[in-house]
Amino acid sequence: MQKPHYRSYGPLRFLLMGLISATLFLMGCLKEDDITNLKNIQLPTYNPTIAVPLGSATLSLNDLLNQVGDVDLLYVDQDGMLRVYYRSKLLSEYAGDLIEFDTQQADTTVNLMFPVSLPAGDSITISHMFNQQFFNVQGDIVDSIRWKDGTLTIEVESMMDHNGRIVVTSPHIMKNNVPLRQSFDLTYTGTLPVQQSVNINLNGYSFHPDHSAGSNDLHYYMDFTLIGDNNPDPGPYPISVNIEMDDLKYRVLFGQIANRSMAILSDEIEIPMFETSSSGSFWVNDPRIGIHFSNSFGIPIAVNLDPLRGVSDVNPPYIVDLFGPGLPTPFILNSPTIAELGQRAKSSIFLDKNNTNIDDFLNLLPSSVEYGIEGTINPAGATPGNFVMDTSYFEVEVEIEIPLEGYASGFTLQDTLAFTLFGDSEDGPEDMIDWILFRVNGESTFPFDARVQVYFLDSNQVMVDSLFEKLTKVIPGALPGPPPHYNPLQPSYASFDIKADNAKIKRLNERVGYMVLSGTIDTSGGGNQVVRIRSDNYLKLEMGVQSKVRLDPNDM
Repeated sequence: MQKPHYRSYGPLRFLLMGLISATLFLMGCLKEDDITNLKNIQLPTYNPTIAVPLGSATLSLNDLLNQVGDVDLLYVDQDGMLRVYYRSKLLSEYAGDLIEFDTQQADTTVNLMFPVSLPAGDSITISHMFNQQFFNVQGDIVDSIRWKDGTLTIEVESMMDHNGRIVVTSPHIMKNNVPLRQSFDLTYTGTLPVQQSVNINLNGYSFHPDHSAGSNDLHYYMDFTLIGDNNPDPGPYPISVNIEMDDLKYRVLFGQIANRSMAILSDEIEIPMFETSSSGSFWVNDPRIGIHFSNSFGIPIAVNLDPLRGVSDVNPPYIVDLFGPGLPTPFILNSPTIAELGQRAKSSIFLDKNNTNIDDFLNLLPSSVEYGIEGTINPAGATPGNFVMDTSYFEVEVEIEIPLEGYASGFTLQDTLAFTLFGDSEDGPEDMIDWILFRVNGESTFPFDARVQVYFLDSNQVMVDSLFEKLTKVIPGALPGPPPHYNPLQPSYASFDIKADNAKIKRLNERVGYMVLSGTIDTSGGGNQVVRIRSDNYLKLEMGVQSKVRLDPNDM
């Protein structure tokens, strides 16, 4: 049983793609009131060259949190650092499906001799005991078991041509602390065999087997009462009793549960933070993985994690298995005590750079993490004092924590989006624009340089043009301060222009259906200095446009 895992875009991707989008004047955090769409620019009647501000916007960590939406995935610690969490939660199979009891059946036949000297109307009682072994294929020893469903069927068949009665009792089958007792009248009417049966719903019943002989024994005591008549035939008369139990569903079970394997759990945690990475290195200062278990089995359970590995589609060696002394094999789960019946015991495994190869694991820039968990009940063999409810299970949550503290060198992300400039309307603005010059002023306290490029593709995704002639540094990173907080010493500033002539505008409008956003991050010190993304980091952009328009006097 698998529960779907969480999915969201990583904050680095939002930072980088937000910066590129801002360059394209499509930044999502700009409000509609701040930006005038190009095709809605009001052109002055007589001035062929105009300049207007498009507006300004500030991209902060709160903007990222709002765009990501799933607040469980992002956390700002007391020092203001952002930590990203990716999680997956899985449930084991329930005890009611793991520990089962199939149809149980037992029968006995007693040959009774009828006393010929028994006066008519008098009676005599003959007792008999037989045993039923209550079992399952694993050989679990049951101290007691309480049922929520099931049917107990008792069938009696008599070949005796006399009247009689049989009473079946068992001290091992009880309801409300009262032992099972069932009576059957065997009335001979001239036809044999004489048959009687009863179906008993086991809801509310409990079994308390005798396992002194090493098996789960249910003893039945049968009292046969023979009633005298004028029939001189003494028999012997066979009387058969058949007992069957089926559709058994227990509520709680106490005893010694035999060793058995549980169904293997597996899942894949996608890491969108790295899923569009294409090259470069990204080193995280102190990543961690927490594996948390909640167990309501009152039984020792050992789990093995195999595999636990990062998978990348673009970065060799493509697969890295996580290993180290911090990953015990097997790991014994904590179990609730009898006083905690119905509750869950907690246990956890914490993996970091000191007890695993998590640095290699994460520096693969995995797009996903695959893991599998296999559980074993009573790995050392059956022990007394076990208990389970039919709803008992264990839950595992794998939590990958990525603090945004580290360094990056040439770390490149890219994404492909559908894109149109003005659309297909006739006499669009591009027919009147000679050239457009966009000016962007930027201010940033984010601690990395961002180099960007945008490629424009046609409907067949063949490149038509690019925004810049080459990969261009748009906003330099703010110089980080000393550890441990790495607060930026002062914001960084930049100003740049992007000019598009009429031919380029038309080419983009007529041929472009997609754009590829590509950005590369480098932290300070040539990508080797540790930096930290903080909650108070911001990116401020002010944008304006200057254009030269063509005016046809005949249209005036």
